[in-house]
Amino acid sequence: MKNKRLFLLIVACFAYNKNAQADNIITYFLKPYPLTEHDAYSKKINRKLSKPGKIAKHTANGIINRPWIDGIFSSYAGFLEVSDDEGRTLFPRRHEEPKVTLLITSKITPIIMTGNTVHHWELEKGTPAYMVTIQREQDLTTNLYFWNVIEMDLPQNNIVPLDTVVLFAKPKNIYVPLGITLTSDSPHLVLPDIYIKKGINVVKRSLYVLNIKQFFGTISRTQDTSKPAIPTIDETNKDDAPVQSPAPTVAPVIQQIQT
Repeated sequence: MKNKRLFLLIVACFAYNKNAQADNIITYFLKPYPLTEHDAYSKKINRKLSKPGKIAKHTANGIINRPWIDGIFSSYAGFLEVSDDEGRTLFPRRHEEPKVTLLITSKITPIIMTGNTVHHWELEKGTPAYMVTIQREQDLTTNLYFWNVIEMDLPQNNIVPLDTVVLFAKPKNIYVPLGITLTSDSPHLVLPDIYIKKGINVVKRSLYVLNIKQFFGTISRTQDTSKPAIPTIDETNKDDAPVQSPAPTVAPVIQQIQT
């Protein structure tokens, strides 16, 4: 219960909103990883539940170890966002190419330019990481648009590209389907769904993000009732928190975040 209250407090830190103006977006949904081998799983559970006291224990474990889709943090282009209760994460689109690099890792290291302004981010040595490219393409025969998701090698210099979406989680807890998913030709990049497996430690990741949140701006949403409900972005919150520099010129020594 103490960890749950702490987790809710951390998420509340990112819920501050101001008025905003419309902007193109990058968004995606986190969904629970589907169960497989139902028959084998049912037989295993039936054997466990036949023993006295196992029903309460299994119920408690199911609540604690459920696949979280809310409260999972991501970053992109100097912004930090947390998935909502529907598993949705949203960012303002800050690059032109219809392509997104997705990095899944539990920790990244800021390279400080001056004060709290970050020159760039780097992969943390010894921390597992997984990277894919999500490219929008068009089939010239059918004229249909689709996402093509391809696994890619991690950068040899450990530098995380500026247009990378970083999902703060262990790669073993995330499943990104590779291959083709249909989409549309839109300025809003609605990426394919990402699946969350059981075992993800949302509280631990939230505590880590709390250590680096000063390096990011925040995002707000407003709704104009005279237009369709489109999420909007507020960059004015960036005045309240130092953010990543869009045009760095120097890169001094690393400041390591410890957790």
